[in-house]
Amino acid sequence: MGFRGVFAASFGLVILLAMLTLGFAYSELELEAQADFWVDHSHQVIEQNQLVVTLIERAESAERSYQLSGDYRYVPIVEAAVQTLPTAEADLARLVRDNPDELARASALNRVITWRATRVERTIALYRNGDASAAKAVSLDATGRPPGLGARALSDGIDAFEHVLLEDRVRLSANAGKVSVAIGLTLAVVSLLALLGFVLYLSRSNQKLVHAVAEAARATADRDRAEERLRAAQRLEVVGQLTGGVAHDFNNLLQVVRGNLELLAPALGDDAQSRRRLENAIHASDRAAELTRQLLAFARRQPLQAQPIDLARMIGDMTEILRRTLGGTAEVETEIAPHLWPALADPSQMESAILNLAINARDAMPDGGRLTIAAANQPHDGDHPAADGPPAGDYVKVTVTDTGKGMTAQVRERAFEPFFSTKGEGKGSGLGLSMVYGFVRQSGGFMRLESEPGKGTAVTLLLPRASRDAEEPPPAAPVPAAVTGATILVVEDDDAVRLTAVTLLTALGYECLEAADAAAAVEVVRGGAAVDLIFSDVVMPGTLRAQEMAEAIAALRPDLPILFASGYPREELGAGGQLAPEVNLILKPYARDDLATRVAQLLSARTS
Repeated sequence: MGFRGVFAASFGLVILLAMLTLGFAYSELELEAQADFWVDHSHQVIEQNQLVVTLIERAESAERSYQLSGDYRYVPIVEAAVQTLPTAEADLARLVRDNPDELARASALNRVITWRATRVERTIALYRNGDASAAKAVSLDATGRPPGLGARALSDGIDAFEHVLLEDRVRLSANAGKVSVAIGLTLAVVSLLALLGFVLYLSRSNQKLVHAVAEAARATADRDRAEERLRAAQRLEVVGQLTGGVAHDFNNLLQVVRGNLELLAPALGDDAQSRRRLENAIHASDRAAELTRQLLAFARRQPLQAQPIDLARMIGDMTEILRRTLGGTAEVETEIAPHLWPALADPSQMESAILNLAINARDAMPDGGRLTIAAANQPHDGDHPAADGPPAGDYVKVTVTDTGKGMTAQVRERAFEPFFSTKGEGKGSGLGLSMVYGFVRQSGGFMRLESEPGKGTAVTLLLPRASRDAEEPPPAAPVPAAVTGATILVVEDDDAVRLTAVTLLTALGYECLEAADAAAAVEVVRGGAAVDLIFSDVVMPGTLRAQEMAEAIAALRPDLPILFASGYPREELGAGGQLAPEVNLILKPYARDDLATRVAQLLSARTS
């Protein structure tokens, strides 16, 4: 026999052995699978048998507890167990239907269990109907009980038989397993060779996989940071809406206070001490009005008077005030860059922001320190944009730095929240940083806080660069005289505010009529009253809104001017449909001179 014949015979033998091995392996595997199936079957029968007995015992135990305590919480336990029993008994009968002896035991157990479950249900029903004596009689009555062994004895018989079967089936499964192990070893060698090839393939892709995981981790971290910034912004927005509403209501109260203080001035005569006290009270009301404007600015409901600001001059003018604010224990330094650009913002709000930051710095340096206010030009090309960072453009950067005790990470996260303060009781409102934040964001700028415990705090404000230089403020215009013989209809639902307005206008030399709402004002005009101007609140109760009142009066008297007053800014009133954008509006709390000027201007324009 030549080489080819030997090779062919050897190859055929290998193929035959392989086929025999595979056939034998398949037979052994099938035998092992059958043995394992019957082992599992025995375990299922034992578990299901125990479940049936456990359910009826649980129901009877809960039923007895209900009899003893009257606690209704035991009733759902009984009902759940009784409702589950039919399914559990059916599953047990299905599992033993291949064995007549076991099926007979399961049927006998089913009859006993059904009788006990029915008795439990009747007992619970009688107790729930208030018939305790009948319930106890049923629980003790054995009428109708199936003859023969009890439930536990029948269950133990099923368990004993299944354990005998289980031992035989485990031995069969173990013998089949030995053959399967040999076959498994052979397959393991082949699998190992395949695994080695797969490992080689994975090793080539490992570097790419590591890189992809790192990129995914960075993306997740960026998303988490963005979500945290969004949640913080949403918290600030909600609190901002609340503070904006409070500020509006406070403006009405301030109008009454300030108006009456100004009305007191002529009655004081030459009493210098009383006049000084009155001026202090008016100054305090102006500070309160400024606080409400800051609250509205934080809520982004206060229109800012943005204009070019010379920050170098502003910071220089404020230096002495800041030194007095900090007291003698802290130094004040300024670092103003040459050729500083003008910033675009509201000057009064900007001064308040610097003052608030200085007060925070003072409180952070109880034993003294150094406050530094720096200003510099800050061009930003936007090459590294951030979700909460500024877009490309030119900015003026103002940084207020102190050498105080600094903040922990937990305090930094909440620093911009309104009413959050780490100061002691009565030492701070918690509004300083939040109002600065609201002002900067409403101005189109950005704010950054850097602080560590023991290393001080630095607050940076980025304000947009103005397109033109700052101008000197114009001198105040003189208050015009009242228009002789003019009559003004005052429309205001708040009695105290209406009385204050009427008294102010009367003191200025005007005749006044009054109306408590918009509908009443329209009726006054429709009745032909000699009215030269209407001075009206905006948000009032009633079915007729302020803008609808204006339209109705315009239809009756097109030449009759209307001056509205409100604690809400013009932009919000227009957005809410309360007023048309072009109406005349004065903001509460208004000063007597401001009211006199606006009224005289409108009356003069009407007669000219």
